[in-house]
Amino acid sequence: MVVKLKDGLDHVLTVLQFVREAEKYPHTEITIQKGNKKANAKNLLEVLSITLTPGTEMILTAEGKKADQAVKALAKMMSQSE
Repeated sequence: MVVKLKDGLDHVLTVLQFVREAEKYPHTEITIQKGNKKANAKNLLEVLSITLTPGTEMILTAEGKKADQAVKALAKMMSQSE
């Protein structure tokens, strides 16, 4: 799912909230991608390393149990889905 970030994921507290939400899905692998950079959505340092500023589009994918639910919840939390 392509997601346009409303507020960005470029500050520790915002990323921490995002990671905590992703961790609610323990049997789901969740990945975010910007360009050729990918990060595990449950890893604070990986997500911070991508520098997702407000207005940035990212690709959010998930595999495993409750994958669709995880993607929808994270997309709703962070932005407006396209």
